[in-house]
Amino acid sequence: MMKAMNRYEELAARIAENIHKGLWSSGERLPSVRDMGRRENASPATVVEAYELLKVRGLVEARERSGFYVANKAIPLLDIPKSAPALVRPASMDTDDLISALRQATYNPRIFPSVRLRLCHNFSHQSGESLHCAGVA
Repeated sequence: MMKAMNRYEELAARIAENIHKGLWSSGERLPSVRDMGRRENASPATVVEAYELLKVRGLVEARERSGFYVANKAIPLLDIPKSAPALVRPASMDTDDLISALRQATYNPRIFPSVRLRLCHNFSHQSGESLHCAGVA
């Protein structure tokens, strides 16, 4: 026997479905609690509970005094067919040049933690140890 969903769970499910369909994109502000309540004929408390549930599930983030926003989602990798590798001579690159190239290739600090990587790099140069720092991807 399935348990009936609460009103806020039903609302959260509809909002999640709309996010997955792309009606709201990553980083976009969701309607205010009051506006969503009017749209869905729900009380502000129900809307807040729905938004909080989505926050716990990682679909929504709350910004103080600003509202609720669609959380930044991981971008799915492209399904690129694999082909035979081309024989390419590896390029020699200085570590600083490599870090600079990687920094230019990405703008998201969660993907590329440049400060932590720089500290790790400096430590390894000073200590002579291999470049392996825990927590740095």
